[in-house]
Amino acid sequence: MRKSQQQVKKMKNKIIQLIVILFLFISTPVHSNIIKKINFIGLNISSENALLDTLTFKIGQEFSSYKSDQLIQELFQTGYFSNISISKNNDELNITVDENPYIKFFDIEQVQPNPWQNWISPQEQLLSDKVLSDYLKDNNLVAGEIYSQDKFDNFISYLENAYSSGGFFNAEISHETEIDSENRIALNLIINQGRKVKISSMKISGSS
Repeated sequence: MRKSQQQVKKMKNKIIQLIVILFLFISTPVHSNIIKKINFIGLNISSENALLDTLTFKIGQEFSSYKSDQLIQELFQTGYFSNISISKNNDELNITVDENPYIKFFDIEQVQPNPWQNWISPQEQLLSDKVLSDYLKDNNLVAGEIYSQDKFDNFISYLENAYSSGGFFNAEISHETEIDSENRIALNLIINQGRKVKISSMKISGSS
């Protein structure tokens, strides 16, 4: 009988402990990931309101690591930024950015061939000034547009492929860039296409 009473007492203690734990769990406020404010840090040119309009994530929604990756991807797709990081402070989201500069000017100089050599073996520039100018306009690499390294690298790849396909395997492309205090970039590109390589004959050897 005494043993039975002890078991009942232990059972009551366990029930009380469970009730206390359950009460603490219910009464403890659950940490919320609802965002009430979005702050942009590092903006000098871009409009904060315009950026908020482009984002699929809105104030009042629940934040997560997936949402963070999505935000970064969407902001990079605007072409406005070279670096983006996101941190959460209570119910506020802080988005720190490095803005891409605006293009101040983009000058292209084509080195002219040696006049004596060109007199003996005339050769024109493979890409005319107009072709180069049209490419810059079509790909937003002109004054007033936002510069990005990807756009510039694509232009260099375009030039290298064009000269290689045209037989100018020794073409040289160099550039200089300078960013001023107003975050505007000046670009100077120098192209020396060299002489076109002519293949007089081709021999393919192999097992018959």
